[in-house]
Amino acid sequence: MALKADGSMVLWGLTNPPPPIGLSNIIGIAAGRGFAAAIAGGGSPFFTLQPFGQTVTRGRNVQFHARATGVQPLRYQWQLDGVNLPGATNASLTLTNIQGRDTGEYRVIASNALANVASTKAVLTIPFSADLATALNATNLVWTTSSTNALWFTEIRETHDGDVAAQSGRIGHNQQSTLQTTVVGPGTLTFWWMVSSEEDHDRLWFSMDHLNWAAWISGETEWRQFTFHVPAGSHVLRWAYVKDSSVSTGQDGGWLDEVVFTPASPLILGSPSVLPDGSLVFVSSDVGGRSLLFEDLAAIEVKTSTNLFDWITLSSACTLTNGALLVRDPDRTRHHQRFYRIVEH
Repeated sequence: MALKADGSMVLWGLTNPPPPIGLSNIIGIAAGRGFAAAIAGGGSPFFTLQPFGQTVTRGRNVQFHARATGVQPLRYQWQLDGVNLPGATNASLTLTNIQGRDTGEYRVIASNALANVASTKAVLTIPFSADLATALNATNLVWTTSSTNALWFTEIRETHDGDVAAQSGRIGHNQQSTLQTTVVGPGTLTFWWMVSSEEDHDRLWFSMDHLNWAAWISGETEWRQFTFHVPAGSHVLRWAYVKDSSVSTGQDGGWLDEVVFTPASPLILGSPSVLPDGSLVFVSSDVGGRSLLFEDLAAIEVKTSTNLFDWITLSSACTLTNGALLVRDPDRTRHHQRFYRIVEH
């Protein structure tokens, strides 16, 4: 005799009597010379096959299998982290092209007229890097995370690029979790961020230097890109998830992904033209063809020399007109020849 996955029993051999009527919820059998025994349950679902955890790489296909016995008909419902999966009502579950959102704890609920019974949990895992710089696609920057409560960490369930992202630490009321790096401007910063929080109260902030907040998002904000001009000099960039004194909603956290800092390109100066008042006009741009902006002036120093060895700085020499650099040198006419150079800080 043999026990089938649906809890029924089959017999074969020289003599093949039918099994006893109503024997349909078998959870175990035993046989010996001259005897046989079947252990029957009370009719509630009983799992004869439990799903097991798996560790696979992204993009693979995965199958979970479970079988239960009990009074028919039996129904199945698969769950991920306790939430029903739509249409997942077979004894086996197939997942195709798995991504980070598919990771977590899977189980199946077997139901009949007598009871609902949950299987054991099977954890699906995708290996990924725990390095913040790798998760943020910014390995050229040095990242630190600080908090007296909880640090930022890497995860793969909520990402913009489908790979890995950084998530704020799990904090309580009146607490914050901070992530930061340092860049040298001028340049352009872009990044993608997302938040799930109490609207207008628990916020994901971005700031530069001394906690002068530049922007924030709150509520249920899906991935969006933010662009920020970083002026000349060294600057500390900070992202912080900050909670107020009460109420927690949503996933209660912030996410950051694909951080890119692009330093401003070196200046290119064309040949100068002399204006009637003696000023010089340089047609100027960066190597990408972008005209200069007013904020770029803070990083520009004009120096002059008569011999290419001794250089002096012209004070308050620069102005900007339609992206062109205007250099005023009141002493230009006093010299037979005059050399100029632009130093970008």
